Amino acid sequence: TLQGNDATSGNGIWNLVSGPNSPTIVYPDSGTTDVTGMIPGVYIFSWSVSNGVCAVTTDTIQVTIFAMPISVDAGPDQSLCDTFATVMAGNVPSAGVGTWTLISGPNLAVLSSVNNPAAAVSGLTAGNYIFGWKIDNGACSTPTDSILIEVFDLPSVADAGSDQDWCNDSIVSMNANNV
Repeated sequence: TLQGNDATSGNGIWNLVSGPNSPTIVYPDSGTTDVTGMIPGVYIFSWSVSNGVCAVTTDTIQVTIFAMPISVDAGPDQSLCDTFATVMAGNVPSAGVGTWTLISGPNLAVLSSVNNPAAAVSGLTAGNYIFGWKIDNGACSTPTDSILIEVFDLPSVADAGSDQDWCNDSIVSMNANNV
């Protein structure tokens, strides 16, 4: 909706100065009017008021229509063993800019670039991390998609104990190491 002032003296008219297509100005001679048929892009409209032989006054307004990003996908969950760095696998935005955020984790991990869908993550410690990937394009944004990154330490070395030799016993004691 375009909202110019009402002409108290003279007549006003809306005109399209520039834009990616030619939308319809529903009531071009009204200060307030709807515009239909717009596609994503930047439009410039002018509101001109004239009265007889007097000089015309004109003001312009810029209207930007942003495309909604098609989808958001943070990628698959990851499980890591004795690895404290990984690479994210978010989708490349169809429009706009994506941003990674750390939602939760045992420490503050380091992202190489919060806007890179394939950002490197380092400084992880054992535990569970949840990262969010969101895409913003001007006034449009997607919901946040999240992934889980599980980091596991190497398990303790298994030690089943010493070999045992028994003669005709039905009960044997096992002596493995405690974890």
